[in-house]
Amino acid sequence: MRLRLLPALLALELASALAQAAEVRVTARETVQLDFPGAVAAFAVDPSTAEVSLADGRLQVRGRRAGQTMVSVVMPTGVETLTILVDPSLSFLAAQHAAGARNATIADVSYDTGLRRFSTGVSANFEDGERKARLRLEAVRQDRPEYAGRTWSLPYASVAIETPRSRLVLLDEFVQASPLTIDGATVRGVHLYQSPFELHAGTVSRSPLDDVLFAQNGDRVASAAWRTKTGSLTLTPRAVWLPDSGTKIPGVIALEAARGEADDALQIRGELAWSHRFAAAVDIDYRTVQRQAWLKAALRPAGFAALSMARTAGSYAEGAWNEQLSDRASVTLSGSASRLDVGGRHPQAASGRIDMRYQATQSLGFNAAASAGSFRDAAQSLRRTTLSLGTIYEQPNWSAAATYRFQRTSAAQRGGHGGRVSLRASQGGWRANVFADAQQQAPTIDLVLRDRADLSRAATELGLASATPDDLIRQLRGNSALLTARGVTLGALNLSPMRVQAGLDLSWRAAAGKPEFGVRVVGDRAEAVASGRTSFVASAFAKWQIGRDTEMSVTYSRWNARLPVTGSESRGSVLLTLRTTFGAPSWPGSGSRPISGVVMRDGDAADAPLQGVDVVLDRGRRTQTDAQGRFVFESPGPGAHRVEAQLPQGRPAYFTSPSVVTLTPGSDARFSMSFAASRLSGVVQNDAGSPLAGVTVRAEGAMDTSTVTDSSGAYRFSTPAGVVRISLVPESLPAGHDLSQLTTQERSVTQDSPATADFSVRAQRAIQGTVSGAAARPVTITIPEIQRSAQVDATGQFTLRSLPAGALTLILRSDQRESRNVITLAPEPGVTRVQLAAP
Repeated sequence: MRLRLLPALLALELASALAQAAEVRVTARETVQLDFPGAVAAFAVDPSTAEVSLADGRLQVRGRRAGQTMVSVVMPTGVETLTILVDPSLSFLAAQHAAGARNATIADVSYDTGLRRFSTGVSANFEDGERKARLRLEAVRQDRPEYAGRTWSLPYASVAIETPRSRLVLLDEFVQASPLTIDGATVRGVHLYQSPFELHAGTVSRSPLDDVLFAQNGDRVASAAWRTKTGSLTLTPRAVWLPDSGTKIPGVIALEAARGEADDALQIRGELAWSHRFAAAVDIDYRTVQRQAWLKAALRPAGFAALSMARTAGSYAEGAWNEQLSDRASVTLSGSASRLDVGGRHPQAASGRIDMRYQATQSLGFNAAASAGSFRDAAQSLRRTTLSLGTIYEQPNWSAAATYRFQRTSAAQRGGHGGRVSLRASQGGWRANVFADAQQQAPTIDLVLRDRADLSRAATELGLASATPDDLIRQLRGNSALLTARGVTLGALNLSPMRVQAGLDLSWRAAAGKPEFGVRVVGDRAEAVASGRTSFVASAFAKWQIGRDTEMSVTYSRWNARLPVTGSESRGSVLLTLRTTFGAPSWPGSGSRPISGVVMRDGDAADAPLQGVDVVLDRGRRTQTDAQGRFVFESPGPGAHRVEAQLPQGRPAYFTSPSVVTLTPGSDARFSMSFAASRLSGVVQNDAGSPLAGVTVRAEGAMDTSTVTDSSGAYRFSTPAGVVRISLVPESLPAGHDLSQLTTQERSVTQDSPATADFSVRAQRAIQGTVSGAAARPVTITIPEIQRSAQVDATGQFTLRSLPAGALTLILRSDQRESRNVITLAPEPGVTRVQLAAP
């Protein structure tokens, strides 16, 4: 079988061999976004644990079920790998996870001596009221011996302008308009979203690293769609023009139907299309707390108009079902089947798997799995079955996991044993990961590279040359943006008597913000009857902060490969990277317009201007009103600004208008105040005596007004004499404070008798912990300082809520024995997690 494909596509399944990977933590059913300007594809090794999608340079990661998987993001200049940790939704409902989307400007530059490639990128968001703009740019300068020099290219460039009613994108847009036509392709051109219309027109490049502004070798495409909603059903007719598809009819007419909102448990999407032949696709997703299931299927025959980099023609179906049987046990069923149409050949692959997990204790877990797969084309076929048993033991600073596998294939009379052992540890600033994996009778397909040093390096680093055939077919049709003919062939099936992989990742960082140093080593050896394949990669890296927002890294890598077809290869390189983050910008020039206003005295027959009143911009810049009561702040800068007028010192006065307003450059404000008022003041703090700044305090009486507490928690009012009701605005309190006990206070104020009203708000503090040895005997925990008790459950877990700040004594009692532990809670709200031992 010979298929011409980009090797990075094949790298994705084995990307987990890269030990150094950024960690992203999500909760089941939670979605986070991460910026990856210029990324062209993303792939999750285990989509039943976390699914990923890529759109317009932003990676969306959604947790499906508790577990861990790897995600590879393919950039124009390489492959970046993430470790996705998915927490159970029931155990982490109160956790707050930061979404990766940021409004800051990110710029980075890098140079790779091995590839002789210089790349630079920028990602920036601009805002001005309801208008938003986004800029993404990736530029590469590459040594090109075939051109006898260096060439510049723009593998990704995009400018997006957005208003509440429309969105316009110039140049690159990652389009997932239709599962049968434009699905996961970066189109360089013009894109318009103006509900209910959606338009795309441009070209799709086969070789982004060769393009400066317009694709030298690409497919032209134009698409128009109109969306209408009838009840819960959304219908989208679509017309697509593909003049370079080479098919009898260079276009597609399609109708998409979708049902279900973003928060609905069940969502269904289907499409039917015609282009000389009919094609169809369906996507079903069902999610509850205890159950998640999904199914995707498509049929697109040869002769159906498509991009040259579109999903391979043929048919496929895949899906998974995850059931949370209890708090400790879960089961997952997954399967896939594909029949591709590649140049008249029809390789077929199918696989199925059942995965059972049981968490015996908080630290000890077990898993068992059974899977079967098959591969067949005109020249060869293979069937394989695999059984595995594994366990994992986790502690806060270390964990160990071991898995045993037995695999039998139709290519051998006897089965093969195998397994994997991994260890993770951290102490102080040290972090270490090590793994070893071996398998007898491992069926593989050799990958052969031609005249592409960068792709050869990627294949060596990721151990591409031996991938199981049925998994390989699933990858080939999954990332359509990477399908291209660039000097790659797949050889015949091999049965390796033994394949061994091993890796080490070791790093050290003294503290957050301090330099980090580390090494990574990955080795892979696949034996064959007459020859073998060996690859070895070693890297040493250093990363450090330059200031608060800039990071620099240096990595030296050395890789060696010995392949049975292409022979031996050895290379080395140094990669230098500099990344910096700027504050959120706005529209060019928008911050140069002034903010102005007037302060008037209220109550006269004709409002009189007030001179000499202090006005503060963003709690910093100050000015005073002139004889006409006017004030001006020149060039305040882009974005929204806080403008506050202050009462005159030494004169009883009160505002008859809000004293604080939010304005954008070019706006005006009007403040009004009256004199001969009474004074009211107070302090807002939590139950530990810590001041609460930025809390809105409301006064209601002869005049309704509000103010905000300062950094010491203090507030002050000038108000007409009489009875005043004072309250706190709940929405303005910091997160983690008890709102159920908020009260309204009444004070009678006169000009000669100032009044005071203080507020104390309870912070929500809790202790969550684990008591080892509690399963064997009952354990009770008592806090004598507040006369509070809790019973440890059968799993050793306990929770104590509504606790005061300071030192608390935890007395553990069991079988006439007891032990004492002193825990100190901070004044701020939060959850303190502890590990204790039963007495």
